[in-house]
Amino acid sequence: MSKFIKPAAQVAQWARKIASPKRFEWKSSSPEAQGLDSRSLAHVFEALPNYNVRSMVVVRNGYVVAEAMNEEMSVETPQVAYSLTKSVLSALTGIAISENKLQLDQKLSHWFPELVGVLHKEDIEIRHLLSMTSGLEWNDYNNVASEQMMYSSDWTEAILAHPAAHAPGTHFNYSNGDAHLLAVVLEKAIGQRLLDYAEAHLFAPLGISQVQWAADPQNHQIGSWGMALPVHDMAKLGLLYLHNGEWQGQAIVPHQWIAETLNPKAYIRDAKGSVSLYGFMWWMKSMTKNVFNTFYAGGSFGQRIFVIPALHLVVAMTAYSSDVDMPEQILNSIINSVIG
Repeated sequence: MSKFIKPAAQVAQWARKIASPKRFEWKSSSPEAQGLDSRSLAHVFEALPNYNVRSMVVVRNGYVVAEAMNEEMSVETPQVAYSLTKSVLSALTGIAISENKLQLDQKLSHWFPELVGVLHKEDIEIRHLLSMTSGLEWNDYNNVASEQMMYSSDWTEAILAHPAAHAPGTHFNYSNGDAHLLAVVLEKAIGQRLLDYAEAHLFAPLGISQVQWAADPQNHQIGSWGMALPVHDMAKLGLLYLHNGEWQGQAIVPHQWIAETLNPKAYIRDAKGSVSLYGFMWWMKSMTKNVFNTFYAGGSFGQRIFVIPALHLVVAMTAYSSDVDMPEQILNSIINSVIG
């Protein structure tokens, strides 16, 4: 996940208080009533300041069993989500596909005819952008490619100018370029601003009332990062996915889309030998000695929405930490507090 500071002069900020979200009140419960040991959880939460965690909420069986925020935050404070934005973009893409606004196998050249006849580029499909397998060269070591994009006058043009290094679908390369291209295409397909579409189809039904989402110089919502929302609302997204896209009896994200999203498209092994899986802009991994399968939305500096279906558990956290192992360490400690 990329790490960078966005220059204010290059990014338009769109803040929105949603006019009439569907009202949703979290239910709370003691940890023990939901099969968690409160002493173990207390130790986890006491250590959060040492990890630069800004806020965290633990939800089990649909109940908030523990939460904490630093003194600068409230439950309604929008917090920078970084690449968590990509996972929201994935959900919106699935909704749009269910409305026949676009198709997974639709080619990028449908919206950018200048790609017709260009080797490999003319074969890039929506599915390739979702799975980070477009084949477009994207070197984000020290954020080189992302900074080049940010300082350009036209981000879409800058991304499409990158050479095709691989045939689409053959090579995974985590790319902010792929994500932003998807956001631009999605806006073209739905015929409206992405934030407006998200409000109507995702945020308002979930009772998400305060959202910020930055835009590029052409006023396209940024697909790679740029969203901010409260930690409680991050937890709602996790609970929505835990329930296969249903919310209070209403289908918000098609369950078939969530199944396809969590069908691994790439296997990534890090320098320590740990294996992660990547689907459609959501990550998957096994926690605590490969016992519990977990999927999650992740953003730089420790932003996470963890979902563990077998435990009916959702953990949302925001942080500002350079320790890439920190979120999983905290999650494992929470898992170890499960007593039933």
